[in-house]
Amino acid sequence: MNVTKLGSYIKAKREEMRLNQEELAQRLNVTQGYITKIENGKKTPSYDVLNSIAKLFNITPGFLTDILLDEEKIAEPEEENQKLLYWLSADKNISTNTKRILENIIRQEYEQTKKTTRTS
Repeated sequence: MNVTKLGSYIKAKREEMRLNQEELAQRLNVTQGYITKIENGKKTPSYDVLNSIAKLFNITPGFLTDILLDEEKIAEPEEENQKLLYWLSADKNISTNTKRILENIIRQEYEQTKKTTRTS
């Protein structure tokens, strides 16, 4: 994961919007120190904060996830699975049991993709 790249992007967008860290923190309902850590690549934003940042910057959460996972190319199945598992683990609206089921499906699909790719 490229937390530094994500932090740099967030800082650039914040500055583009002419906000200081404290103003961004207030809009996101977090502390200024939390924003500093994100911008300096010392902390990965939580799922909720990442969604709030995306909404504020008028972009999709997936775009920020792509930056976080450093995806500038067509993602390999393993990278796509990482992204899915990251979002799944962070989603508070999905029950633990449902998360386990979905995680198993994602892992099984990945294994099947690997087998198919090897035989091609």
